[in-house]
Amino acid sequence: MAFFKLKKKLVSGLDKVLGDDKILELIAPLPDVEKYDRFLFIGPHPDDIEIGAGATVCKIKRTNKKAKIKFLICTDGGAGTSDPDMTAEQVAEIRAKESKESADFLGAELEMLLFGDGAPYDENELAKEIGRVIYEFEPDVIFCPDPHLPTETHPDHLKCGRATNTALFISSYRIVAERNGLTLDPKKIKPNHIIAYYYTHRANTFVEFSDEDQLKQVASFKIHRSQMSPMLAEAQGIYFALRANRMGAMAGVKQAEGFFVEAPMHQHCVTESNNW
Repeated sequence: MAFFKLKKKLVSGLDKVLGDDKILELIAPLPDVEKYDRFLFIGPHPDDIEIGAGATVCKIKRTNKKAKIKFLICTDGGAGTSDPDMTAEQVAEIRAKESKESADFLGAELEMLLFGDGAPYDENELAKEIGRVIYEFEPDVIFCPDPHLPTETHPDHLKCGRATNTALFISSYRIVAERNGLTLDPKKIKPNHIIAYYYTHRANTFVEFSDEDQLKQVASFKIHRSQMSPMLAEAQGIYFALRANRMGAMAGVKQAEGFFVEAPMHQHCVTESNNW
């Protein structure tokens, strides 16, 4: 009976005015991802972070002098060629250099896990490695591809998103970590990580950015020279602009990148977070 009295006190009259979902949103609001200082951007391949969230990286670096940003790339990028004479090892070496150059240009620390691009690697092994990096870097906000994007068919993108979800729990609980072969100091475990999915169809959060930020995003993408012709680079720049305008229109601003964001309280058993 006490529960129902509390419920009545909390929502008395509000449910008729706002609706249940809006009340839940007020109780468990979405976090403002720009108000934090430590950011981990996880990409399935070299160049995905720049494509999916590059303008946001530039905005954070421009506006937050305390920000610490790390890029974690899950694969070696070794399948990223149509040249029949190139080996995976040769391609991976080139892409590692491009990744370092781009990360340096954007002011980010870089780590590559070097799982085989397009190979049948174990997703839980990837989750363990991501979990280790989360524990060591202690990010406030983690960006990764949305593993629930209906049109996504690339297995590396899907594995990266799902493995990041798993890694959140591996890095948050000592016993879970131990059962996955990781030894974590309980005093250093930081369980409250915000997650922000890029490459998403269900954006609920938008980061407005400047023309300067977008120009730098395009420049960082062009550093990945092995992946594009000048024509492709130009086409990608046009796509960035169109996507930014579309997301900006959704947010009521000139241009933006959109993410599906969840605070820790939304990440387990809360079905309504998809509604706001």
